[in-house]
Amino acid sequence: MENPEYARWMAQDQAVLAYLLNSLMKEILTQVAMLDTSAKVWATIIDMFSSQSRARVTNLCITLANSQKGSMTTTAYFSKMKALADDLASAGKPIEDEELVSYILAGLDIDYNPLVSSICSCTEPISVSHLYLQIQSYDNRMEMLHGSGNGGQFQSSANAASRGRGSTRGKTPYRSRGGNNGGHGRGSPNNGGRGGQKGGQNPQTN
Repeated sequence: MENPEYARWMAQDQAVLAYLLNSLMKEILTQVAMLDTSAKVWATIIDMFSSQSRARVTNLCITLANSQKGSMTTTAYFSKMKALADDLASAGKPIEDEELVSYILAGLDIDYNPLVSSICSCTEPISVSHLYLQIQSYDNRMEMLHGSGNGGQFQSSANAASRGRGSTRGKTPYRSRGGNNGGHGRGSPNNGGRGGQKGGQNPQTN
């Protein structure tokens, strides 16, 4: 004899099943249309989205690990990295500030090595917002050195060094003058003149 509770449950389950199937997008519906209970449909949907979520998390982590600042501004770079971190959080895998800081530091090029070394030597963890201020300050300092204002002093030092190297190469004319001095010693107007006078005196003496 059929259990009346089972019949009641089946009727309710079919109503839920119909609601689920009518609520699904076509792409998902094709994957679950042949299932006969709401529990099977729901479990399949969870598995499908879990697989997609795992793939999404993996791709986001790879993107974070391979992101480089390059020619981006500090603001654009941080916006990109924070957006990736937010996407990870929405996918169910939030990351701590300390981990995001590591990703950001790894994406800086060799010009930032002094700053990276300084931050890595700190005993206390640094927040993402504090790191942003540090990099922004470093950028401003480098612009001062390579641009106008104090940068003029930097350029002057470089030019001075260049002139110093140029003066080393400029020793060749000095050696040439030294060579002339050597020739001067052998046949200078003074010595030659004296030599000529002596030579001129000999005929007169004779």
